[in-house]
Amino acid sequence: MRSLGSDKPAGFRMPQGVRAWTQALLQAIPDMLFRITREGVTLDFKPAMDFPPLVAEEEFLGKPLGSVLPPPLAALLTETTEKAFSTRQLQIIEYEMEIAGRTRAYEARMMASSPLEALLVVRDITERKQTEERLRATDEQQRRLTERLMTLYEVNNSLSRAETLEDLLRQAVVLGRSRLGFDRMSVWLTGPDGSYLEGTFGTDEQGRPRDERGCRIRTNPPIAESLKPHAPSSAVRKEGADLHNHHLAVVGRGSSAWVPIWDGQNNIGLLMIDNLIHGQPITDEDCRLLCLYASMLGHLYARKQMEQELRRSEQRYRLLADHCSDTITVHTADNTLSYVSPAVRGLLGYEPEEVLGSCGFDFIHPDDVERIATEIRDLIDGKIATVSVEYRLRRRDGRYVWVESQGRLLGETQVPGWNGILNVTRDTTARKSAEAQRLGHLEQIRQLTADTGKTLERERARISRELHDELGGLLTALNMNLAWLGDREFSDQSGIRTHLAEAREYVRQITASVRHLSKSLRPPVLDHQGLVAAVRSYAADFQERTGVHCEVSASPDDLSVNDPAATVVFRVVQEALTNVARHAGTRWCEVSLEEASGELTVRIQDYGVGAVPDALAGKQSLGIIGMRERVALLNGSLHIESEPGSGFCVTARLPLQDHVERERTS
Repeated sequence: MRSLGSDKPAGFRMPQGVRAWTQALLQAIPDMLFRITREGVTLDFKPAMDFPPLVAEEEFLGKPLGSVLPPPLAALLTETTEKAFSTRQLQIIEYEMEIAGRTRAYEARMMASSPLEALLVVRDITERKQTEERLRATDEQQRRLTERLMTLYEVNNSLSRAETLEDLLRQAVVLGRSRLGFDRMSVWLTGPDGSYLEGTFGTDEQGRPRDERGCRIRTNPPIAESLKPHAPSSAVRKEGADLHNHHLAVVGRGSSAWVPIWDGQNNIGLLMIDNLIHGQPITDEDCRLLCLYASMLGHLYARKQMEQELRRSEQRYRLLADHCSDTITVHTADNTLSYVSPAVRGLLGYEPEEVLGSCGFDFIHPDDVERIATEIRDLIDGKIATVSVEYRLRRRDGRYVWVESQGRLLGETQVPGWNGILNVTRDTTARKSAEAQRLGHLEQIRQLTADTGKTLERERARISRELHDELGGLLTALNMNLAWLGDREFSDQSGIRTHLAEAREYVRQITASVRHLSKSLRPPVLDHQGLVAAVRSYAADFQERTGVHCEVSASPDDLSVNDPAATVVFRVVQEALTNVARHAGTRWCEVSLEEASGELTVRIQDYGVGAVPDALAGKQSLGIIGMRERVALLNGSLHIESEPGSGFCVTARLPLQDHVERERTS
């Protein structure tokens, strides 16, 4: 092989150092180098470092390149040579050639070095061309993907404006074909039990939208795997498969793909496509876009579901609020009204629009404002969960009505972030009036009962006096007369004396019975010696009559109680001891009377069998009711304590007022 640059004109002598440097430089260049004449004859050649020449060196040295190269390439080089010599400028061309069954790309650079010769440099640019082609393909894919993503964004905006779920799914199929370029598309949702998919909307064999609701397909294992919770949202693609319609009838063959529809929490269905209509292959880029579209559709579906449920909830709320007889309001922390139900017309006489935006405190009675404001602050601060309060509201005509309001926070319960306070307000004016009337009637009944009790006690006292003064006196006189007769002498003294003795005994018994009757109606000792003495006397009689020991104590010792309190306390003691005798089954009881802390306390305690609370509704209930009513007439209270086996305790408490006096005795 000849060395490029070794053929020099006669008489030319290159310095030895320059010659060596030039040879090294030429050998270091990896490209093919040709020295050619203006006619295209190869004068000299240096092969490339990484591949051999197309033909042997001896076949083209000294010959025109057009005679050894393919005609198209020879013509291109001839044209380039002419331009290089005519313009004296660098000429660059690119061409391709088949080498060992592979197409390779080359770049040729030609520059005239003298009027007769030119230098041709040929470089293999196959790898560069391949890299450039890949970059162009990647750029094109990126451009198409960017365009489709922009389109996907626009489709998302269009779908977000859908009014209903049905409209969303229908538009998803239409826009998926018209804007995103998919061929045939259908949307299937998972059935309630997950064993089948329910059709929604899809595309028929001519590419028209089709209502596929009512259609079902069973979930085979691949579909079931795709629908698992938190399954990867990757597309499943099939090539050369049967393509079906919504009734699972085969309508052709081609490529298909499906991807789960992810709503952010679960896979709720499948988005399916195929290439039945146009036959274009389903690419990886199509599958990636399909995944994005399915995820977007799932989130829109979930949001639309929440919006529909919210609308239904709002409709139910509006229906309830608009037809509820109670007034429903929503207001802020400063009581500004943001919603008022139509029931405000009946409550205050205003139209809802007239009070919206106004302050609720403007309608509350001035005496109630601070109390309501405190309740609202406690509600917002989380101190209470609900507000339940009665207050007065001013009507349009200036009258105030009593209302009862129940309120609670809407939204978050912590500040900030709460959305308002919901109040349900009911007019209680009629109830208040009825309650006042009831209390008035009850007071009248108590007064009547008290008057009846007083009258009864007066009558008892009168009867007691008559029995004691008149009948007792007569019987005493009779007894004296009989005694006088007994002192006289008659012919049959023994018989007369016997009968007289019997008569005197009868009179004694009558006198004792009259005395007992007088004491039971109203013991004279109550009027003459006071409450404590009367209780002690009655306890002594009770002990003698029943055999039950009764201990009486009073504090202070000089306690004296005026009527009607004295009579009430005595009757309570009387009824309580009667119950002890009848039900306690004990041999011991205690009665105590104590004045302390501005009230009189009377306690009757036995140590018998006791009773459960339910048993108080039995035999003792009427006596207890009577005791409780007597005490209530004087604004007192009666309390019962009892447990089985622990005895029975009756405690009555009466305010002192002017019923208690202290009389110090010398």
